[in-house]
Amino acid sequence: MKIIVEIQHPAHVHQFRYLISELEKRGHTIHIITTDKEVTIKLLDSFGLKYDLIGKNVKGKFTKKMSVTLNSFLKVYKISKKFKPDVFISRRSPFSGLASKLLNKPHITFSDSDNITPFVNTIANMLSDVVITPSCCTKNISKKNIAVSGYKELMYLYPTYFKPDITVLKDLGVDSEKSYILIRFVGWDAYHDVGHQGISDKIKFVKKIAEYIPVFISSEKPLPEELEKYRLPTKPTQIHDVLYYAKLLVCDSQTMTTESAVMGTPAIRCNTFVGERDMGNFIELENKYGLIYNYSDQDIALCKALELIATPNLENIWKARQKSMLQDKIDVTSFMTWFTENYPYSFKKLQKNPDIQYQFK
Repeated sequence: MKIIVEIQHPAHVHQFRYLISELEKRGHTIHIITTDKEVTIKLLDSFGLKYDLIGKNVKGKFTKKMSVTLNSFLKVYKISKKFKPDVFISRRSPFSGLASKLLNKPHITFSDSDNITPFVNTIANMLSDVVITPSCCTKNISKKNIAVSGYKELMYLYPTYFKPDITVLKDLGVDSEKSYILIRFVGWDAYHDVGHQGISDKIKFVKKIAEYIPVFISSEKPLPEELEKYRLPTKPTQIHDVLYYAKLLVCDSQTMTTESAVMGTPAIRCNTFVGERDMGNFIELENKYGLIYNYSDQDIALCKALELIATPNLENIWKARQKSMLQDKIDVTSFMTWFTENYPYSFKKLQKNPDIQYQFK
């Protein structure tokens, strides 16, 4: 089988790399296409993954963005026509979606944010043949959806795949695990971020926490000069090791919150997505498993952070909660390997009996 996998964001590199590896082990040919956004290229190179570059994430005038978008699609179509894939896999990319329609090939996609960008996701649904969705995300479900008991973050952080490297502590300059806090600030410049914000008073927030415990900051944007001394010194490929050994994550990030939860590290998420229309995975991780806290008010988030820092036996409490969560979830990468290899039979089988997914544990 010949498969095109499209990667548009650093998080997609992590999500798909084990799936790519498993499919290649089974003799399938994978062609990666990617957009140059943030550290995406660095990650692909670090993991030894070959790719074709289809474009670069740009900012500026609408006409410039449209020009880049059109050129990216033309590159995807040209590559696809030459490669002749049997299937496309992406995170609901319109490029792969359009190319799949023109070539009359299936497009398997992933989504966990239907209620955040409903219009965009409606268009993406039209360009997808199958949408893999966490079972906790129950809004805007269509006949194309397959609900799985898992999160996309488990595709690379399930215990089968993720093995933390304790040598990262030396790179951080700390003597022991659970002796520092990781704070993550995102850029808030994606299309789905319009009208939203995260932690606004970063200086006050960080300095208050730093009074009690060492702090490291991961940030998509330049930091204020006062906070540069807290910047994370490690490589992009080490971020999950840093997160695993942290005492606590405090962030305005979506993805890293779930990553923290599935690894058993307490997480506090603070942004204006929090509320009645929040994503199902965050609601489940807080209300069912008690692994994260979601706030829209940064002062409340700060108070909770200071409370958790002072909580005795915090690590053991969270590891027990993580264990409970993992008992309910499947190995999403193994599931996706089977699903892709056996499509469309696998799709029809799951529609009749969704519980067959639980063999992938």
